Formats: sequence, C-alpha cells, structure tokens
Amino acid sequence: MLNIVIPMAGLGSRYAESHHRAPKPLIEIRPGKRMIEYVIDYLTPAEPHRFIFVCQKEHVETFSLGRFLRSRTRRCRIVTTERVTAGPASSALLARPFMDNDDELLVAYCDDYLRLDIDRYLDATRRRGADGSVVIYPSRNPGCSYVELDEAGWVLRAAEKKVISPFATAGLYYFRHGRDFIRAARRMIRRGKRARNEFFVCPVYNELIAEGRTILSYPILPERNLGMGTPSELARFRRLYRAQRLRLSLAGEGRANELLLGTKNHDKGKELARLLDNGGLRVLTLADFPGSPDVRETGRTFEANARLKARAFGRRTGALTLADDSGLMVDALNGRPGVHSARFAGPGCTYADNNRKLLKLLAKKTGGARSARFVCVMALYDGARSVGIARGECRGRIAVSARGERGFGYDPVFIPAGSKKTFAEMSRAAKNALSHRGRALRAAKRLILNYLRKNR
Repeated sequence: MLNIVIPMAGLGSRYAESHHRAPKPLIEIRPGKRMIEYVIDYLTPAEPHRFIFVCQKEHVETFSLGRFLRSRTRRCRIVTTERVTAGPASSALLARPFMDNDDELLVAYCDDYLRLDIDRYLDATRRRGADGSVVIYPSRNPGCSYVELDEAGWVLRAAEKKVISPFATAGLYYFRHGRDFIRAARRMIRRGKRARNEFFVCPVYNELIAEGRTILSYPILPERNLGMGTPSELARFRRLYRAQRLRLSLAGEGRANELLLGTKNHDKGKELARLLDNGGLRVLTLADFPGSPDVRETGRTFEANARLKARAFGRRTGALTLADDSGLMVDALNGRPGVHSARFAGPGCTYADNNRKLLKLLAKKTGGARSARFVCVMALYDGARSVGIARGECRGRIAVSARGERGFGYDPVFIPAGSKKTFAEMSRAAKNALSHRGRALRAAKRLILNYLRKNR
C-alpha cells in the first residue's frame, strides 16, 4: 500500500490578509474546483493507495473539510490537530499511526501542483532502488528548498531556504518505508534543524543520507512546477488556466509526450530537432536541465557510447531519451578519428583544429586514398530500459581543403559520394537527405513512433 500524506494543518498565514475566508486548501482556483483537488488529481496513482490528510480540527468542523476530502478520494484518513504545528514535517508526523511501517510513503505539500505522471515517477524511483526521491527543477529562489547532487543525480545534501545548488525541490518527497521518514524526521526535530522557525520535509533527507541511505533526484522543467502557496502564485496559476496555456488533466501530459535529445552540443541538438520534425512530441535537450552532468564516452564503438549516454540521461530525467554518437572514419587512417572525432586535435580543440589536423595527415593522399564515411548510431531509452538502436552511414571522400560556411564539425572537408560539394556547401535540406545523422534519425523516428503506439 502506498500512503500519501498531505500536511495541511497550517494557518495559511500568507493568505491571512487576503479576502479568502476558507482555509487555503479549499480556495477555489476556478468555479467548482478547489486547490486541494488539483493536488489530489496529480498525486492519484493507478496502484492501490491511501491519502492521509493532516488538518486543523477547526477547519474540519467549520468548513466540513473532512467530508469534502472523503468525497474526492477513494480511500483516505483524516488526522486532526487543535494546535498549530511547527511546520510541515511536524504536521506529517501526526499521521504516524498510519505510516509507521514498511509501506512506501509520499509526503506532498497541499499548495504545489506538479505536471507530472505520478506512475512514471514512482516507477523511475523504484527501478533505481532508491531509499527516497525528490522532484527537482532549476531555480534560484531563496524561498525554496534545495538539494546538492552528485554526477549521477543522487542527493548529497539538502537545505531549506538556502540556495546550495541550481536545483530546488518541488514539494513532493518519496520514502521507501514510512518508518524511515518517522525516524529521520523525529531526529531532525530533536536536533532543532529549523528554517524560519519551522521544520520542513526536505531536510529530513539529510538524516537518511547520514545513515548511508540513497536519495534520488527526479528533474522536471520549471514550468511543470506550479505553486499556489501565495496570493501572487495563485493569481499566476489562474492566469495560466484562463489563457488555456495549462491543461490540468494528465491525459496526454507528462514525460510520455516529451523526447529528450541527450546532447549538450548546441549545433547537434538543433539539427536533430529539425530532422525529427517532432511528430507531436515536445523535443527537449540537456539545455532544459541545467547542471546535468557530462557522461564520459568510454565506449570503443559508436553504439557503446550512444547506449551509455541514453541510459545515463534516461535514468537521470525519467524521459524518453534519444542519444547518439557519431563521427568520421577515414580509410587511410584505419578508421580514425572514429569515436574520438570530437577530440581529434586534443582536449579543448575547435572544429577548425580538427579539420586542419585531418587535412595535414592526408596531405599526400589522392583519389581513392581519401575515402571516408560518416557514421551515426542512436540509442532510444525509456527511463532505464533500452527500446532500440538506429544506424545511419554516409560514404564519401575528404576534400583537399575546407570549403563552405554551413554545417559544423567535419562538414567543410567531407564530400558525400555522388556530389562535388562538401556538406558545408550544401543547403540544409540537401545535406539532411544524404547525411548519416539524417538517415539514423529517420530510422530512430520509426522506433519512436512504434514505441508511442505501444505505450500510449
């Protein structure tokens, strides 16, 4: 059983001076739909679960809050308190009778709406065997909680109301066992680890990390985190709804509609996005996930490196991920530069540096001795599961000198078979029709569409 605890026993002090008479969770976002309903909507998984709401007794009695919550969930418990708690972690602990066990636990704030697929989030967390996980997004707002990450996306430490990294947390916290949260939260409170005189949930992870437990991060784009905790945030939420820029149903939403291109190469990312022609997908690159760590390309083949990157970025983001490795193979150089194409002239080299070195090595070669081929291999991953491999190849020869202003990489020195122009002299359309990357991506597009037909 998955327990979902929503602490809502605060006084809603940031709304105290507004015109709202009802408790914050019952504020109407639009006629007939209240704040807490949006939170329940995104949190409701397909699997068996139980909501546990921690509420002010006065709110339950005066506004029939308990009856309202029971009418919106299939199974729930209402925990009441007559006192103002010392923060959301303290409020969540009041649900101890229902979660002091080995069942999984989600603690979610009542004023944060996340545009994510909760089932995919849980699946991504479980596949990694994490003891906890937290949804993160890029931010520098000092009013948020933050986590510092290692290169693989595991949490090193957490902080409340202190910017220790580019990654803020989004008000959703997973614990593999409810009893882990209880033990760690009580220890945090005993140690007096407050922020702004309150005990928050995110720093509870520090206690578990000190025990050697593992906490995973799950990144989302900043626009998928929609707070409602202050009157200004609420006004923004309503504006987005009225402008129809926010579809509040999860149907068709979430990572299933997103494709991550696993590259930090700006030129390559733009070319891939154009070639893909999105097909109804929102195409993202690693630029949409600031701070994403590099993946060392340690493979001996293009396929090995493509798999390494797709697996790493797919696990890191939970998104359907397409990553590639590509390069130039020159016959007279026994297949070099191959997997070292980007660094052929050494660390920190430019495209021009690589081309100059290549032309120098082939200076005495003529005719067929200048034959070469571009190779591209693409790997498609769903989270951490391999979906398939796509390949593309373009044969040709190396020009005597660099020509053309278009393209990037080795485009100015590569002449595809049957042409007299280098890739850098061709129009974008002409190059895409012949290029290794265009051929690989057309094959990858078939993989993607087949995957979507099976999984939507």
